[in-house]
Amino acid sequence: MKHQLKQLAGISFAAALALSGCSSDGGSSNNEAPPAEGSLSGSVVAGNVHRATVKIFDICKDGDIIATATTDANGDFTLDVALESGKVYKLTASGGTYTSEATLSTEENGELTGIISVDLNSSHVSITPLTSMAVSRLTALASACTDIDTEKVKEAAGFVADTYGLDDASKLLSVKPDLSDPTNLDAFKYGFTVGVLEELAVVLETEPKELYRALAADIADGKFDGKEHNETILLEADKPLPPTAGVADTVAATFHFIESDSSAIADLDINDTIVKEIAETLVEEVSSAPVSDTSSGFDITNSGAITSVSSKGKQLLFVAGRSNGLMSVDITNPDSNLTKTNLTELNKQLRDYGLYSVGGVIAVPGTQKAVVYSYDSTKVALVDLDNEGNESVIATADINISHQESFSGGNAYISSGLPQPSVNGIWLATADGYKLLDIATMTITKEVPLAKHQIIAENIGGSTKPDINMLFSPNYGPADEYGWASGGGLQVVDLNTYQSYAMEDENKSSPTSFYQTIGKYPSMSMADAGSVDSNYKVGIITPEDARTVALIRLDHITLHDNNESDPIDNTFTIDSNSSVAAVTLSADYSVHISGVYTDSSSHMALFMAGYYSDIAVAKLQDPEDENWTGLSQWNYALDQYDYSYDPHAGAVIKSMTNGKTYGYLLDRSGDIIQIDMQAFLDANATDHHIDPSLNLYDAGILKRITE
Repeated sequence: MKHQLKQLAGISFAAALALSGCSSDGGSSNNEAPPAEGSLSGSVVAGNVHRATVKIFDICKDGDIIATATTDANGDFTLDVALESGKVYKLTASGGTYTSEATLSTEENGELTGIISVDLNSSHVSITPLTSMAVSRLTALASACTDIDTEKVKEAAGFVADTYGLDDASKLLSVKPDLSDPTNLDAFKYGFTVGVLEELAVVLETEPKELYRALAADIADGKFDGKEHNETILLEADKPLPPTAGVADTVAATFHFIESDSSAIADLDINDTIVKEIAETLVEEVSSAPVSDTSSGFDITNSGAITSVSSKGKQLLFVAGRSNGLMSVDITNPDSNLTKTNLTELNKQLRDYGLYSVGGVIAVPGTQKAVVYSYDSTKVALVDLDNEGNESVIATADINISHQESFSGGNAYISSGLPQPSVNGIWLATADGYKLLDIATMTITKEVPLAKHQIIAENIGGSTKPDINMLFSPNYGPADEYGWASGGGLQVVDLNTYQSYAMEDENKSSPTSFYQTIGKYPSMSMADAGSVDSNYKVGIITPEDARTVALIRLDHITLHDNNESDPIDNTFTIDSNSSVAAVTLSADYSVHISGVYTDSSSHMALFMAGYYSDIAVAKLQDPEDENWTGLSQWNYALDQYDYSYDPHAGAVIKSMTNGKTYGYLLDRSGDIIQIDMQAFLDANATDHHIDPSLNLYDAGILKRITE
């Protein structure tokens, strides 16, 4: 879902675009006169490339050079060529040098490629690292060069443009990137993106020309995963392109670029808000685009005490081990012999700060950093786990929280949270409401009060993908006159408007309970935790140690702003009964479920118990199916681990190495349990109960990770 950029510094982007004089159909950014008939103007930019040799070919006649030119000091060139209507042409720009937008050093250009379709835009052509990606994607989309036409060019270039938030295909192919004038927004955004890619080369410690070649190969199949046709892409001899490069590392490079003292934008006399907002848009688009896989760590849709992050070719698991402190496991190769990383010195630093028992950990996507907290403290710490053996606390904050919230098995100042990558922030679910922690400053920058009669979720769900962008908060609800929680609380927080909404009951008389909509199903019991499948747009609610789970189609809810003067009165309704499903996992009362964790790529969910030792794994059913009932498949097993008390500690993570989905649970012993999700579903079972005689550990379905 594409979002328009927000208003900045009192001037909207639309107004700034009008001021720049840049045409809406994506003409040249420097307002040059149209080229003479029989000639084509263009630019080569990775930084303006001087003395590059530009060649143009018919797309199907790669060996037949139609014309050549050499770029000037501004990266501009003119080709003496008459283009034919209906034709598609490929351009190459090889050699030459340029000043890097990221480091201001001189870099050698390798070979960049561009494309022009006469029927799409022929007034000016840009050759950049992004057009190289578009050419690579175009080649993959077409079974033969004779299949290439304007529509395929638009599709390929549009795919790359959407990935980086550059509006449309014609602008990607024709606008000259330019960081000199922020009011010329098309050119400035494009230049900013190219600068970020230059910074990415710094992050990955490689030459930009090698990075651009590798990224073009990586995006060909529509997914950034470090592979082309299942073959690992090399950056340099014996140095693979990290599967994290196109998404997680690009996000990290974005924030490095705007914080750098030696970049092309470091000394620009512009309002920093413009740069910040462009950076946020780039991060939002890259992290939610089709190129991004759930293994990238940006689709964290539930929070407990286990999380992961992918960065620089590694995939790390962070576990809040309570009295055992923070634990880390390198799960880059999950089928190997996994062990926990010793974080003795880091945990000493956490204890010195006052975090004696680590209850929660939330990864900062795109980095090897995480926010750590304790349930019995208002303090949080930002930790850096980038250098093994030198992990450290790098920043701290004491959050203003008035009291602890009580749950069935404990209480917390901060119960859980979710990252919002686009703003480099973490949403914390606190007893006073939802607070956005800015990672750069370690300050609270947004606060959303609780909806009326609601408390925070013990384990919050949600998704910050643009077409959902909400926190999903099933909770115990308010206490009655006897001090007992109703168990019927459900609220969502709209992260577009920063408003909280509680669910109305069927009679629209009270937002205090969802029993009449969801609790009417047998054994739903009290609401305990939530998770979200962001691709299916389905929220999952688990009970308090019972056997029935509920599912809600989040795109079938309607928000109601009931009282502008008192927004905590806001409510939401579910559009119809067919938008809600419930599944009873066992025919008898043997299985007990409390928490839920989901992967939105495989659509697998892990269910665990709060005060029992049961595990269930399920496959969500596509809600677009005609007879949607919630789950298409599930199995459960009893007495498989030793529970670790409330709030719950679990996660479901897709491996960036083998593409398989794994669940993780914290055992009370301090061990971590890894679950092969598909193998669990495939295990021999009767009425969904896995054969009790099957030892899941011996079968390799469960793995215990120890020291």
